[in-house]
Amino acid sequence: MKTRTLVAMAGVTCVDSFNPGNPPRSNKRPAAAAADREVMLSSISPVTEPPDYRQHHVVGLRRRDILNALFIGGSVTLPGLGTIGRANAATSKKTSKTTSKKKVEADEEKKPSPITSITDPRLKNLATPIEGWQGTGLPNKSLSDAYQELVTYKDFISKDTQCEQLVLPLARWPDPILRKATKKVPLSIFEDRSKLDELKLLAKALRNTARRQNSAGLAARQCGIDASILFIERVEPSVQRRTSEGEGDVLEDNEGLFLVNPRVVERSPEDEMAYWKEDCSAFPRPYFTVPLYRDRIVTIEFEQLLSSLKSGDNKIDGKTAQMTLAGELGRRILHEMDHDRGVLIADYVESLDEMLSVDGNPFMMLIENCDGKHAQRRERAYSRPLEKATILT
Repeated sequence: MKTRTLVAMAGVTCVDSFNPGNPPRSNKRPAAAAADREVMLSSISPVTEPPDYRQHHVVGLRRRDILNALFIGGSVTLPGLGTIGRANAATSKKTSKTTSKKKVEADEEKKPSPITSITDPRLKNLATPIEGWQGTGLPNKSLSDAYQELVTYKDFISKDTQCEQLVLPLARWPDPILRKATKKVPLSIFEDRSKLDELKLLAKALRNTARRQNSAGLAARQCGIDASILFIERVEPSVQRRTSEGEGDVLEDNEGLFLVNPRVVERSPEDEMAYWKEDCSAFPRPYFTVPLYRDRIVTIEFEQLLSSLKSGDNKIDGKTAQMTLAGELGRRILHEMDHDRGVLIADYVESLDEMLSVDGNPFMMLIENCDGKHAQRRERAYSRPLEKATILT
């Protein structure tokens, strides 16, 4: 039997047998035709062996078997090359499923895990659908760290910068820092003149920040400071006050009041609570207001601080005072005291439908109830803790 070369594909020379009784048509003489075939073969087949001497001449393998393997289906095994072509349908389907499963698993690994906590760090600096409102990501700063940062800022502007120009950064929802309860200010600070001066400078900056925001009050927690300090604007003189020395006025500081470590020691009955609608500088105004109830009358104790007087120039700093509050002033102080507990007005929302949404996107509800614990936070917000009074009422 004679053979002739038909095609060379993928390094494999495919051969076909033919009946010598039916020779290929050619007008040329056999010698000329043979020479032409040699020229054609040299242009499509390797003339020399590859470096590994693995040129594969498969004699007797029919051309249609290889074509079927490559383009139609099935497979064929070639010496030295292994199996080529597509596997049978069952194997192909199994391989496809395995590949798809691996791709899905890879995609799942790339997807970020869902947020399941209102203190998740990924909520820092979060952009919201509300135009112009982006959350912050303030660090949790001690009094000492906050003071150093403030002094650095003051010196950066000018060493002659007036204290009235100093302000603190303000946290914006959904910054996780707003959810952290604060520590009590150590009373030993009032006995250390240097530390007390630092505290007074921070207090002035807290007041400046509140006034710049046109807020009636501000908690140090809202500025990322881990200390129970509140500033309350414009205290009415009609409020009943008592100091550790007995009856008398709690001195106001430039029409404002600083409260260090405020705590509630007495509340009016729960069935006499007053109804309010509140907003907060930590949330986008005026879009978000919350109806809620607060104590109609409340008695609080706190340590006093006068930022306008230098340390050692008064005997007021650090002295415990007691105030019985009602009306707007009582509401204002209770609101700021909530920040000390890590409680926000969003926690008072009764129905999640009352949360902010933009164009049907309930983004606020998805964040505030990401852990499914909004109901527990609401219960905590309405809890009415009391501490033991140190001044007789």
